[in-house]
Amino acid sequence: DCSIEITIDMIQAADPCMSPGIYDLTVMDLDSNLIPGNTITEVGTFIGEVSNTTTGNSCWGYIHTEDKIAPDIECPNDVTIDCQDDIHPDNTGYPDATDNCDSLRYEYHDDAMLDNCNTGIIIRRWIVFDAFGNSDSCDQIINLIDNSILRVNWPDDITLSCPVELDELHPDQLSRRYARPLYNSRCRDLADNYRDEVYYECGPASFKILRHWVIRDWCDTDTTWRHVQTLKVIDTVPPDIVCPDDITLD
Repeated sequence: DCSIEITIDMIQAADPCMSPGIYDLTVMDLDSNLIPGNTITEVGTFIGEVSNTTTGNSCWGYIHTEDKIAPDIECPNDVTIDCQDDIHPDNTGYPDATDNCDSLRYEYHDDAMLDNCNTGIIIRRWIVFDAFGNSDSCDQIINLIDNSILRVNWPDDITLSCPVELDELHPDQLSRRYARPLYNSRCRDLADNYRDEVYYECGPASFKILRHWVIRDWCDTDTTWRHVQTLKVIDTVPPDIVCPDDITLD
């Protein structure tokens, strides 16, 4: 309620030197329009006219009203969300606030205490201001946890015709489909590596590689993902033979 009734007691309290007597008080705006019931309902400057009904003397002065009451804010509930979720207030909630007079303006500032895997807590400080700079604040706790399931696109198996050298089967030499595992996660610190087992078949031209892939989560070193990719080099070209000439014998 942004309203106040101006009374003669307020005037006397402001000017203890007023002479004794019975006084009438009239409150007007700056255009000399009477304020009903001497009740001011907004912040600003007004005119107060005091008349001594005993002596007939009167005087006037300015009445300045200000908003000194801070708004009252209530934070949204603390929340726990997945570390890949949006932390915008549209997803985590907005505060409620009330004020006696004015329109309100909101701000928030985040203090993030997250590890390199994007998990931890965010302390969100909400601040609400009224038009005269009065403010109130509260803290909301946002917990970020890892609820995600890692999805990995492992490289496909591949079969090639010889001649192929071993170094030509390095992942960096293969097309994307056969090269390295593909994955993405905001919540994990992931790295991949591989180990090859090479088996020769029918001479050095044909061989098989069992490529053992491992993905490790450095946020949780006990967690790994494994896959075996098979790479084959085979001889699909038959030999070329030239027969001797036909002959006739007795």
